[in-house]
Amino acid sequence: MSFQPPEPPPGSGPVPTSGEPHAVPPVPPRPPQQPYPQEQRPHQPIPPQYFSQPQYPGNQPEYPSAPGQYQGVQPPQQGNPPQYQGNPPQYQGAQPPYGPGPAGPGAPVGPGGPGGPYGYGPGPYPPAPKRGLPAWVWWVIGGGAVVIIAILVVLALLLAAALAPRSNGAEPAPAPTPVPSQGESVAPPPSEDSAGGVLPLDAYYQVDGAPAVSVALPEGWTQVTFDEEGVNAWSNDAIGCNYSVESIDFDASNTAGGGTGDLPSTRAVALDDIDRFGEQLSNTAIVGDNGRATVPTDGGDGLELLVTTMAYTSATTDGPAGLYSGLRVAAQSDVLINLLLTCDAATLQSADNPWVDLVSRTVVGRP
Repeated sequence: MSFQPPEPPPGSGPVPTSGEPHAVPPVPPRPPQQPYPQEQRPHQPIPPQYFSQPQYPGNQPEYPSAPGQYQGVQPPQQGNPPQYQGNPPQYQGAQPPYGPGPAGPGAPVGPGGPGGPYGYGPGPYPPAPKRGLPAWVWWVIGGGAVVIIAILVVLALLLAAALAPRSNGAEPAPAPTPVPSQGESVAPPPSEDSAGGVLPLDAYYQVDGAPAVSVALPEGWTQVTFDEEGVNAWSNDAIGCNYSVESIDFDASNTAGGGTGDLPSTRAVALDDIDRFGEQLSNTAIVGDNGRATVPTDGGDGLELLVTTMAYTSATTDGPAGLYSGLRVAAQSDVLINLLLTCDAATLQSADNPWVDLVSRTVVGRP
């Protein structure tokens, strides 16, 4: 990956581009995660007429009564109303008897019919006789069922005879077992622990909590930060570089990616880091923002990272410097892993650029 430092700011003097590397200070740590800003809608004031209704001055006018309506006060009632004198008249005549009408049992029922009391009611009618199928119909049904059963039995016997294995008295020969030739070996079936491969950015990195990260650095590197809020850092003054590894819990849904996948969430955080680097560093310029790097895991496979490369001006020497940032956000596990290297530009432009070697020496473990 090519690295081109930015142009120096006006009036900064000559910029060293070769010779001894200059010590570059590390990038400030990542600030605490803030809630992702949501769009705020302005509050619309409520019109005052919704709170109260206008009052009319003075007394309300009395409306006139309808024509013919009594005007004034009802006069009081004098005395008690007259009471009915005597008993009400009783029905004179004979009560018809209950039971069957004069026509006797079996008479028609209905209004005006004499089959029940007062011409209504079912009366004591005899039950209607039940009619069944003729005997010859049952003989036809039974004969048809017997014929169908016989046909099914014959078909079953013919099918069993056709499917029966034919044998001439000799046992079938067993299948030959493959024997590896000289120089070949039979590979064991793959297991979950030896699956191998690289987990790409467009797949979900499943992990239960922030994993531990181990780094086996060569001579010349000194650890300056030990597990401070998930961050470990080393420094190498001989080549003017700083290397840090970050493994923390991170709310992936609280990003522009919305936690919809590892790739969109990682891109969203990488863009936020570019803005953060622009505020913390001077004269920044993006060299590359879509690179890839693979960091090993203790399971034998690899984890793909999104690499951002930036050039900037060192705050201590006013000389050119650069950084590599390898980032991975696990959207479903809410975990962030970041490998960050800052170096003098002369080191990054030489054959001794340590980025690839440092990534290969970093191993992401299980939490």
